[in-house]
Amino acid sequence: MKVIRIAILSDLHCRHDKDGVTTYLYSDAPRIPMDKHPIQALKAIIEKEKLSSDYVICPGDISDKIDIQGLISGYGFVNEIKTDLNASELFCVPGNHDVDSRKKHAVDTPFDILRRYILDYPLKDSKLLEKFWANNYVIFKDDKIKLLMINSVFNHFDTANAQKSTIPEKLLSDISNELNSDTDEELFKIAVCHHHPVKISNIDPNKYKDGDSLENGDVLLKMLGEHKFHLFIHGHKHTPQLSINNYFPIFSSGSFSSLENIIESPFKNCFHIIELYLENGSCKGKIDTWFYTCGKGWAKSKDPDEAFPTLTGFGVNADITELASKINQWLTSREKDRIRYEEVLNSFSDIQFLSPPQQKILSDELLKLQLEFNPTLTVGAKELSKQLN
Repeated sequence: MKVIRIAILSDLHCRHDKDGVTTYLYSDAPRIPMDKHPIQALKAIIEKEKLSSDYVICPGDISDKIDIQGLISGYGFVNEIKTDLNASELFCVPGNHDVDSRKKHAVDTPFDILRRYILDYPLKDSKLLEKFWANNYVIFKDDKIKLLMINSVFNHFDTANAQKSTIPEKLLSDISNELNSDTDEELFKIAVCHHHPVKISNIDPNKYKDGDSLENGDVLLKMLGEHKFHLFIHGHKHTPQLSINNYFPIFSSGSFSSLENIIESPFKNCFHIIELYLENGSCKGKIDTWFYTCGKGWAKSKDPDEAFPTLTGFGVNADITELASKINQWLTSREKDRIRYEEVLNSFSDIQFLSPPQQKILSDELLKLQLEFNPTLTVGAKELSKQLN
């Protein structure tokens, strides 16, 4: 079985001045006290918890409103995290705040700032980098992953076009043809872009409208499913969500440090590490999430009702009611009222890969059998026990 770890930092919205409080991340902010600096606070958690990853992915909006110093500093911050995690590669895709669609600066095209100031954006391989900007997509491959990177802001040449995103038929055809010509190695197949391929409801529909989901996003997802991709990662929507589209997991990674669409919602700024397992073409994954509180730093939530779970997963296609029954039979056969979670996991490893809805179904079914995980699966269970009358 192959295993990889991917760290996700999305929508940093770094800027150089406090012209309205829209982010926690400023280029000139002092790093002490570190719990008020989201990057320095994350570096401390990485060191304390000895975190590591194979890759770091940033699905866009490093800058805020194409703030040049914010772009430079934000990219430097992400590279610091890559170094601290001992990751081999950093992958970024441009977000709408990373391009000058509103003609804020005196440049020829909206992409000039990004291309002039960050020479290895969106990835360091020079040939693949040029292909990305020429074709609006690129496929990176090594001995572990096949990563499809899509430029979902290629048409953001002006304010009107910046209000929408699309993946036209020509781009879909080009991607499909390249995937068709590729060999089917046993690789983790992941797609990433800034915009969301399916509509996501906003917390405040009167303030935020979802008019910029990817046009033809459903066609893209269908194509990726046919090519047996395992995961789609995107940014833009600042609320973290995991959805399953015809068995295909789509991860909205939320925002690392922006406050927009966060303050009025129950969601928090977040950082994730996704651990993927691949065997015989079947992929399962689990997501660890840390949340940021200014003045306290990063921590895993202990709240079972957190808007996005601290621990969750994807890749399990099973009857959850039947799983609960098997767990009950297994515990009864051991003649114990409580048992360590690790022992349960040794016999039922799929539990760690359950999606948020599946976690709830399993917990509800176990309660009917007078069983419960303590604490809940969403915050990290320690034991399974019978409820005593």
